[in-house]
Amino acid sequence: MNNLGKKVVRTAKRFRVGNWDCSNCGGTRISGRLKHCPRPGCGQPRDPISTPSERIYLPADAEYVTDPEEEQRAALGPNWYCSCGEPVTEDVDVCPQCGKKRGADATVGYEITYTNEPGTVYDQPLSDYDTVVESPYDKAMRTTYQGTDAPRRLENRVLPGNVPTIGRDTASNEDIRRDVAKDAEERQRMQAYPPFMQPFVQHKKPFVIAITSVVAVILAVLAVVGITKVFTYYTETVPGTVTVSAVQWERSIEVERLRTFDREGWDYPYDARVTGREQRVKEYETVVVGTEWVEVPDGYDVTEEETTEEYECGRSETEGDDGYAEITVEYCERDVTIEHRTPKTKWVEQDVTEQQPVKATWYFYQEDEWVTERWLVQSGGKSDEPAWPDTSSLRDTGYMGWDIGDERVGDETREARSVDFTDSTSEKRTTLVSDEVWRAVSVGDTVPASYFKHDGSLRSVDWDAVLIPLPSN
Repeated sequence: MNNLGKKVVRTAKRFRVGNWDCSNCGGTRISGRLKHCPRPGCGQPRDPISTPSERIYLPADAEYVTDPEEEQRAALGPNWYCSCGEPVTEDVDVCPQCGKKRGADATVGYEITYTNEPGTVYDQPLSDYDTVVESPYDKAMRTTYQGTDAPRRLENRVLPGNVPTIGRDTASNEDIRRDVAKDAEERQRMQAYPPFMQPFVQHKKPFVIAITSVVAVILAVLAVVGITKVFTYYTETVPGTVTVSAVQWERSIEVERLRTFDREGWDYPYDARVTGREQRVKEYETVVVGTEWVEVPDGYDVTEEETTEEYECGRSETEGDDGYAEITVEYCERDVTIEHRTPKTKWVEQDVTEQQPVKATWYFYQEDEWVTERWLVQSGGKSDEPAWPDTSSLRDTGYMGWDIGDERVGDETREARSVDFTDSTSEKRTTLVSDEVWRAVSVGDTVPASYFKHDGSLRSVDWDAVLIPLPSN
């Protein structure tokens, strides 16, 4: 931001945590607090000197540093770089990454000649399986000839295609290439097998694989067969019969009796007999009992004050190799007018109220009501024609109207048809049936039924079998 003509009165510095991308495995947005790639199987240390693509960058959503100790470390910044590529602050003389002292040279004893052809000249030979870790100088040279995607270190296991053909190479690289390609082929072949078979396939045991597959199929078949047999055992039925021992009918009529009930309330029915009354509080009402003077808000008194204020007039960001970005904010001054609002009040006269009870009459009364007293029941067998119970015995003492204790026929009636029968275990049972079945069945009839095979208990009775089909015209 251009601050020409503006007076900067102070500056403030803050720090944000940057991100970096791993050039080895392709991991992105790695926190600048981490010096190594956190992705499983990688662990690559960040080397912003030899690999510019691993330098810290600041995304739009980068978090601000709020911890005072971390902010103090970020303010120090990287004052020197170890030969392993680790940025180290000025107050530390030993690299926290590799343990080397400041000024140590990782290339001593390894004088390397780089060419465009495969092969490397050493001032002392390396064994075939040496692990090679490069210094920043070695890395800079290798990336010049091979590109930024070339690996920074050679271990006994590397990803396919990442072994360099020039620069610092060892005789074991050809073996590594073959092993890596073989492992990749093996992993692809394993994906065609279920997880439980992969260990056997990987160790090349075809006999064990065959046995395992056969056993798995047999166990699956046995499980299905077992479940089917258990289900069949408990649900399988066999045919049988039940014998009818009785055919019955029953009819019932509700009988109501006039009774007197003691009740109470703020009101009573027109035909009730009031037996008592009293005054009770029914509700409360608001009543004005006087006035008082109170102070209430009455707007504001507004005054203006001419002063200055600070505002942000400049900002710059510096992305460091220590994992943080430094934010420098410049503040300038400008004239402003501040409005002050002072509340005003006034005194007004208001009513003083209170809640006072309102009383009303609470009644005690008696009310006559018809309630269900009993049921008249009439029953019979197949030879008896169904009939309703006789109601002539109902109590009726009043010559005109009804008296307390009188009885009358209610509105509800009940009617049922039932059959008693004996099953194959000689257990007596009773069931309700339709009117058609009741008329068609007789004592001594055998009716088709089904029984559970495993314990001989009754499952169901086919009562529709007793219905005589109508002759066709």
